[in-house]
Amino acid sequence: MRKDDALNVLTTVYDQIREHITVQDNEVNENDLINFLHLTAKELINVNFSSTLPTSISEGEAYKLLAKESIDSYATTSENFRNIASEAKLVDIDSLNDAFKGIQEQLDSEVERANETITSLIERVKHLEVKSNLDPLTKIYNRRAMEHYFETVLEPGRPLQNFAIMMIDIDDFKKINDTHGHQAGDKVLIFLARLLKRTLREGDKVFRYGGEEFLVTLNRINPEVCHKISDRILSLVRENTLLYKDVQLSITLSIGATMYDDGDTKEALIDRADKALYRAKHNGKDRIEVEK
Repeated sequence: MRKDDALNVLTTVYDQIREHITVQDNEVNENDLINFLHLTAKELINVNFSSTLPTSISEGEAYKLLAKESIDSYATTSENFRNIASEAKLVDIDSLNDAFKGIQEQLDSEVERANETITSLIERVKHLEVKSNLDPLTKIYNRRAMEHYFETVLEPGRPLQNFAIMMIDIDDFKKINDTHGHQAGDKVLIFLARLLKRTLREGDKVFRYGGEEFLVTLNRINPEVCHKISDRILSLVRENTLLYKDVQLSITLSIGATMYDDGDTKEALIDRADKALYRAKHNGKDRIEVEK
């Protein structure tokens, strides 16, 4: 803080405070006050000023020593001075500075700790938010995240073109659970989730829709490319097997896809994709069908 700024602050404080204040510098203390009272500086600190006055000193002389004319407007009568002198104390400015410095350091420390706590809480909230949007088994986005995503991309007035969704279902998944147990079924779900994440393009998203069903969103897409991506997924799943307890598990998928039309809602998109998925199941599985 610049000297002028500091002086302005002190002046403002001085003008607003209700108590009477006088500041004695070293020269006044040594040449006038201390010599007159026959006391050392240490003996004057933090004692009532009136108790230091000899009985022989008049109130006017004491006032002259204490105030020097500098606060004439604050105490012009003997009665006012008696009220001031009975409560007045001489205080060492250096000790006040040390005290204020200690308080400031403590406040700074508390503020720093509060900021660290707030930062930690913010990070914790972010972590919980991410965790709440992930399926605990497959570690891909869950249905809650899907709902939020559709709210964003289908927001009224937001342009959306070349957008498609795919509903993916594992064929005969119940048979895997019944034959090899639910742990085997969980391994299959994890296997498929990882395969989809590796296969899809940047910007495409995969969600666990429920049970053995997955929902995929495709951006910057046309029907032909959508079909090619689906065929690639079908081929990769068909060609790769999962080893579980020395047993090779093979799976196939059925896929239903649809392209976004202007004005489509989430429900309309999913309904069309579901119809296409039903046809894929009905027509022999291990295939893709598209609903326009």
